Amino acid sequence: MPGSSTEGKREGLEFVLGLELHHVLDVGPGVGTWRDLLVTFFPDAHFHAIEIFEPYVKRYRLESKYEQIRVADAADPALEFKPFEFYDLAIFGDVLEHIERERAVAMVWRLPWRHALISLPLGEYLQGPVDGNDAEAHVETWTGRQVIETFHPVRSWAGPIVSEPGHEVGVFLLERLGI
Repeated sequence: MPGSSTEGKREGLEFVLGLELHHVLDVGPGVGTWRDLLVTFFPDAHFHAIEIFEPYVKRYRLESKYEQIRVADAADPALEFKPFEFYDLAIFGDVLEHIERERAVAMVWRLPWRHALISLPLGEYLQGPVDGNDAEAHVETWTGRQVIETFHPVRSWAGPIVSEPGHEVGVFLLERLGI
């Protein structure tokens, strides 16, 4: 769904409050929940987004929240970035479970970021297409251990956080070393 649960937001915010954020990339922003939270603490930051489902841009007035919105599949290896585009933070909030694992991992490492915030349901959480958006379907299941092992080094993590009966969320902050 284009909105995400409130669980994990506090932990994610705590992870990034100590960072210096000037340029933020929100991958799959949905309604813009993470941007709405972060802009309060980083009012001078420049927020950009990649949204796969064009109707969300108008439906959720994303053009009023982000300086630039690309309507594209962030997991598409052909998606190009200009040489100057490097983000202090990339947000993958409830995104990875919507993409086949190999493509999701390649996407995370290919996008240009210093820190990455990943928030996703842990364990099985069934969801199909929503409002004609096939990209809303969950196609992968992740455990906290899988996220940590796949995206090492993980700077911080929280989870499992109970989001609703029978469901848990994990929040992870990645840091690219040497940048």
